[in-house]
Amino acid sequence: MSLTIALFEHYKIIKKSIPLLLNLHEGFLVVLSSDNLNDFKQSYKSLHHPPDIILVEIHQQHNHSIELVYWLHNLCPNSKIIAIGEDAKYIQIFDILTAGSSAYFGLDIDDLLFCNAIESVYNNNFKNNQENFIDSESFFKLKHFNGCSVFKMTVRQRDVFEYLTGYLTNSEIADTLKITESAINFYVDYFGERFSVVGRRELKTVSTKLGYSK
Repeated sequence: MSLTIALFEHYKIIKKSIPLLLNLHEGFLVVLSSDNLNDFKQSYKSLHHPPDIILVEIHQQHNHSIELVYWLHNLCPNSKIIAIGEDAKYIQIFDILTAGSSAYFGLDIDDLLFCNAIESVYNNNFKNNQENFIDSESFFKLKHFNGCSVFKMTVRQRDVFEYLTGYLTNSEIADTLKITESAINFYVDYFGERFSVVGRRELKTVSTKLGYSK
């Protein structure tokens, strides 16, 4: 029995090449391929069974990618979602996994490894420490990515962190966010402890590695 695959992406080359690749390998059947939400939703309704795997290309606007994964996860709760792409920022991958993706695959891997990894995700035994393969279980277990400890931030923490790793002074950040400067100093110490660094300059280094910007 073949694993059924749905593909959501907007690059025509990938849209053509991945179905061709998977259909050439025994054990896979691409049942849906779309590049927009409406078409995907309509095609999904026509399927007799939900796809086993949904491959979703995440190189769109950052927030759009997260919303897309949330949307797919809610629409297809019984399907495993695998994010695919190249050179994704670390924080983007973290958010994609948090949103409901089971794994992230870089597209610079060979065909056989790509197919084997899909099977591993489906069978819930995906374990690989290579940077182009990241799954949510090992990611959250390790809490460590590219030399930086990673943790899930609240919206407020994210806002403060992005400003702290920018160019505004503590006083200017406080004015912008309508909080006290002592609260900003607290956040500097808090993030420093979480990331095992000292001061805003070292936080900026962490920010660069994780892909934050303001």
